[in-house]
Amino acid sequence: MKRQTLVTLLAIVPVCHQALAQAAETSRPMLEEVVVTATKRVSNLQDVSVAVTALSADLLRNAQITQTEDLVALVPSLNMQKGNSSGDSSFNIRGIGTQVFGIGVEPSVSTMIDGVVLGRPGQAFMQLNDVERVEVLRGPQGTLFGKNSSAGVVHIITQNPTDEFEAKVNATAIQDAEYQLGGTVSGPISDTLGYRVTAFGSDMNGYIKNLYDGDELNGGKDWSSRAKLRWLPTESLELEYTGDYSDQNCDCNAMTIRQTSDPDSIAPIIASSTNDQVNLDSPTKNKVQSYGHALEANWERSGYTLTSISAYRDWKEDFHGDTDFGPVALYGLDQGKNTEQDQYSQELRLTSPGDQNFSYVAGLYYFQQSVDRQEYRAILGNTTDATFSTDNTNYAAFGEATYRITDTVRMVAGGRYTNDKLSYDFKRVGGGFQLPPPIDPTGGSTKDNDTAVKLATQWDFTDEAMTYVSYAQGYKGQAYNALFSATEDSLGNPVSPEKSDAYELGIKSTLLDRRVELNAALFYTEYKDFQASALVEDSSQGSSNLPSHLWCRMLAKFRPGVSK
Repeated sequence: MKRQTLVTLLAIVPVCHQALAQAAETSRPMLEEVVVTATKRVSNLQDVSVAVTALSADLLRNAQITQTEDLVALVPSLNMQKGNSSGDSSFNIRGIGTQVFGIGVEPSVSTMIDGVVLGRPGQAFMQLNDVERVEVLRGPQGTLFGKNSSAGVVHIITQNPTDEFEAKVNATAIQDAEYQLGGTVSGPISDTLGYRVTAFGSDMNGYIKNLYDGDELNGGKDWSSRAKLRWLPTESLELEYTGDYSDQNCDCNAMTIRQTSDPDSIAPIIASSTNDQVNLDSPTKNKVQSYGHALEANWERSGYTLTSISAYRDWKEDFHGDTDFGPVALYGLDQGKNTEQDQYSQELRLTSPGDQNFSYVAGLYYFQQSVDRQEYRAILGNTTDATFSTDNTNYAAFGEATYRITDTVRMVAGGRYTNDKLSYDFKRVGGGFQLPPPIDPTGGSTKDNDTAVKLATQWDFTDEAMTYVSYAQGYKGQAYNALFSATEDSLGNPVSPEKSDAYELGIKSTLLDRRVELNAALFYTEYKDFQASALVEDSSQGSSNLPSHLWCRMLAKFRPGVSK
């Protein structure tokens, strides 16, 4: 087994707050307290033993952050691996992530919206519409946030209904014909029932000229909507329903040729570092539709809160790319795929009062996901079609307790037991030049379980500063190489689960009369059986005489897959 060790220093993490509060006694500007839910309870960001960045609604708006992929501009150590389609893109935190080409492997960074885990990496890329804040947690978060958070968590928290009526509209116009328009209406229906409805849309013209038909490519139209209802039937019970829908439709994936060994084959296109033209006879598109429903119930009794989050989500992607970079008469390369995912999750959580010497969070979790994909590729009149699916079922019990040893020293201990099952079905027909051979209908399944722990000590060495040291284990379940170019051998041998041991030393401080916050973390993480997408040369398919600029050469000659 292969072991990968990561050593990284995060010297200074600036914490940015858009709003400043005025102190009544001195009239000096002071930083507002930032509230986060990084420990599954409402806490001050400066009091939790987790390296977390919280971005407020004001900060996101003023920085013109309207979609999740733009978060990398504001969050230290958060990066994105961009794929040919949104389903192949994923987040990285502290340099760790998984480029998910197939449907049988999970991302290393878990993305959540209002406490609901999003099962596929493509679901993470959405419009940030009417958001209260975004929390980015670094390092393994398996104790409280689940098995597929071995590198970290991106948690999006949306705005709730208001007690008084409010309405707002925002519009943005950007050069080169990019427009955005959104609006929100919120308020009470009765003394116990409130609502919030929001919608957002954007329209961007293409910037790549297609000489074949004169179209402008790599533009798109996106829109999304969300509705919330909050009902307070009693003083101790709160029910909140959320429904959302989004539609992303772009004629993107058009890649320009910057260098080629055969200039004549791409005429009239001229390869260069500034080339903004293509010559494509086949449509390029990436259409994504997503919707979901969630019901959260919070029941408070004697300081204890019982929380239930029931959620269903559905995600579809229709991708097509012209991979020969030219008219059909050239080589006739073509590819496309349709992916559909649905998931159901249920979390039941008990939170004790937080003002006691001993406090805790404990819960049960269930997650079920099904993913289906149809994919085809064609070259020189030969076509291969693959149909495959995966099913994942996960049960877990988790908890985290905090014990206050003294007024300034706290101990934190947590754990999560996970039971995981993954299965797949696969079939491929067709074949021919540079295309994978057929595979008769086949399938398989695998089971695994794991116990991950977290230990931490916090010390408030002054009223305005604390330090902590922590140890946390991460876990990401087994994987299958369920992707178009899989071989029978790779399908039949599941990839081992990925596990990690993370050590962290951090400090959080508020300086200069609460006008400056300075947080820093030093961490060391060791990964065992690290899962990575790799390009493995397949010599059985022979060599190719196609020009070197052809994207298909990589797709046909190499098999992206998950390895350890």
